Amino acid sequence: LLLALLLPLQGAAQTFVNLTPRPKTMTVVSGSIVLPTDFKISSVRLDDEMKAEINRFAADFNAATGYTVSAVENDAEALMKVTLATRNDLREDGYTISSTDGVSIQITAKTALGLYYAFQSVKKILPANVMAGVRDEAITTYSFPKLFILDEPRYDYRGFMLDVSRHFFTVEEVKRMIDVMAYYKMNRFHWHLTDDQGWRVEIKQYPKLTTIGATASNTYVTDLEYGPYWTNQVYGPYFYTQEQIKDVVAYAKERHIEVIPEVDMPGHFVAAMASYPEYCCHPESAPSVWINGGISSDVLNVANPAAVQFAKNILAELIPLFPYDYFHIGGDECPTSQWESNAECQAKYRELGLTNYRQLQSHFIKEMADFLKEHGKKTVVWNEAITAGNADTELIKETGATVFCWQPAAAGARKAAELGLDNVFTPW
Repeated sequence: LLLALLLPLQGAAQTFVNLTPRPKTMTVVSGSIVLPTDFKISSVRLDDEMKAEINRFAADFNAATGYTVSAVENDAEALMKVTLATRNDLREDGYTISSTDGVSIQITAKTALGLYYAFQSVKKILPANVMAGVRDEAITTYSFPKLFILDEPRYDYRGFMLDVSRHFFTVEEVKRMIDVMAYYKMNRFHWHLTDDQGWRVEIKQYPKLTTIGATASNTYVTDLEYGPYWTNQVYGPYFYTQEQIKDVVAYAKERHIEVIPEVDMPGHFVAAMASYPEYCCHPESAPSVWINGGISSDVLNVANPAAVQFAKNILAELIPLFPYDYFHIGGDECPTSQWESNAECQAKYRELGLTNYRQLQSHFIKEMADFLKEHGKKTVVWNEAITAGNADTELIKETGATVFCWQPAAAGARKAAELGLDNVFTPW
């Protein structure tokens, strides 16, 4: 009986196509197209950006395979043909791939972005060395399955966050992470550049941020077999120059990935205040760069005009390095105890007629958001900006901030929606 039930399934079996994320629509039929060592990619009425994507794919494919693929125009005999999509139901970042005729691979897209994603799918379908960009001498023949794909992203924001404060990654390591993001058509690189454990970006007006702030007296690492342990060695100074930041941003742009910087304030700001203690609430007992995890009670003195200007000056240097809409200023895990014991913060509390010291954080976020808006940026905050007890949610609503919801993720997303704010669900 079991054998009889399984027999119909065997007859309907299709060629397995390894493609992640799964396309919106994919139909695979039996058979494949063997790729000759010198095939051509023909383009018809494409703009320069789309032609550049074809040339980039050809160069990558040749480097990985040893083939001599070349780009041409209006060649009806070419093995691969790229044309502008005419489907009304296809998004600007969508594409189609069709090879069901068994003699050609036909790709359509409306933009360079859609074409880039199409070529990423082609690379992913082929043997793994093609996407990895390395030669595999064991592979002598490359073939492409007969299939039809209509694909477009399900989510506009497909992001990955890298924290380089607690553990520094070199420029080459960051680029490697961006490569892997591109394999899976992710489009936002959230770069967590500062925290209590280290300041990782050059600010020319404040050089101590990348000497004192970029150095920890000790650190711990986690061994996959033995677990975490202390190195008992100085960690740093580790940071990126502004030129290195520009280099990474340009590298990501080639892969259609936007970089969203994160510079945390007013909490998670210990590395900055260790460098410039005059901006903390109690300069006489200023903190050192943290060497462990947790939540520090040392936060920026948001009632000190000079401290607020310090934060603005940092943003002013960083804004030109990131040519995209969003700028993340943190806003999470910010204890209010030091504000409660600081004379300037007590005076500001009374001046504003507040009912809770948490509202000082809301006013600070609003001031930073206004500053970012003046410079053409949209503010991003963690969900605590609206979910922390006694936060002034109406003030945050005025900022139009996008809320990254991590803890509590679902409740944060619901709260953001209630306030009419966009949110990104980030529980991991």
